[in-house]
Amino acid sequence: PVCKLFDAGTMMRIGMRIGFDLDGTLISCQPKHSVLMSTIAKAFEVDFVATAYWQDKRAGLNNKQALINQGISDVTATAMNSTWISQIETMAWARFDAVFDHARSLLERLKHDGHTLHLVSARNHIPNARVQLNVLGLTDLFESVDFVSLQSKKSKAFYFEKRAIECYFGDTEADFEAAKTAGIEFYPVLTGMRDRAFFSALLPSSFINTDLAQAISFMYDNMP
Repeated sequence: PVCKLFDAGTMMRIGMRIGFDLDGTLISCQPKHSVLMSTIAKAFEVDFVATAYWQDKRAGLNNKQALINQGISDVTATAMNSTWISQIETMAWARFDAVFDHARSLLERLKHDGHTLHLVSARNHIPNARVQLNVLGLTDLFESVDFVSLQSKKSKAFYFEKRAIECYFGDTEADFEAAKTAGIEFYPVLTGMRDRAFFSALLPSSFINTDLAQAISFMYDNMP
């Protein structure tokens, strides 16, 4: 897909303003989510299967639902979820995140082709998110970086419009809904929080991309 994406004969519109999600789109999320919940399950002394937990989350269940699906009581699942939320954005757990293979080179080539890149991602602990972005070596690739928190009360769609973003790459239904609200093209990827069955049901007439390379290739192939 990388070779196809940058075929010299491909016609493309220069100067697009392209938006990206972070977790599950440019960097991993499964290791951090699963290892943290496994650690919490041990503390609560409950039986827990990490692979089943992640499969359920990818199918669309939230944390609490995925725990209850393993036979954990509502009360315990609620407490485990609260603990998970309090820890997931700390720097201690950020070390489990890694940039996906080729993500940086793909972004660099988009910049080389004259496009501007804009990160719009949901994070509640924004200072930690900015530190992590620097540690991962991604900050310099973006013309703008906006983290959407519950406290800010501003949506991803707000930042899409503020930054005049023309299309967006993401891994969840929230990304799709934000792109739909802003009236821009959405390119889903399967490297994050939702699986193919989920996206196929959500977007029955859309092509579902396996990863970022395929998604960017699809974008280029369908440019007017």
